[in-house]
Amino acid sequence: TIAGDGKPIEGIIQAKPALQTSLGSVNSLFVSGDEVWLHSYYRLWRLQGGTLTPEAGSTPWPLSDDYKDGNAADALIGLRDTKGLVKVGARLVFSDFNYHSLREHTGGVVSTLNGDTGAMPPKAGFRDGPLQQAQFNKPRGMAVDAQGRIYVADMLNCRIRRINLD
Repeated sequence: TIAGDGKPIEGIIQAKPALQTSLGSVNSLFVSGDEVWLHSYYRLWRLQGGTLTPEAGSTPWPLSDDYKDGNAADALIGLRDTKGLVKVGARLVFSDFNYHSLREHTGGVVSTLNGDTGAMPPKAGFRDGPLQQAQFNKPRGMAVDAQGRIYVADMLNCRIRRINLD
């Protein structure tokens, strides 16, 4: 075991030694160099040098799977919705399964990358094209290639999608 004390999350959530941190259910993880990024209980965490740090997300009250972009500490990331995580340069990109979106955590901000319909979160659908206009239906697993292109398993569209962040 490299992280987690085997208990559900309780109390104040802050950076602590990894083996003394309550994580709850871990939904996805990604290794980037000497960092391990993971999603658990409404948050994105970074494990590095034996310390587990909550990097983005907050617990909505009352408990729900709310959706909100903005400052990383205030952003809302679904309880069990993040099924894929990848890192491209300084950008941590994750799929938000129930909200049909790709989102990123960069520079202390969480933002949605797709869906130009004006409705946030984006609605389910299928549309190829520039990422800002793309639509997904339950995006899940993700991978990144050597050129920094992201591959997304678009579950209910029954497709593998390739995303260019530029």
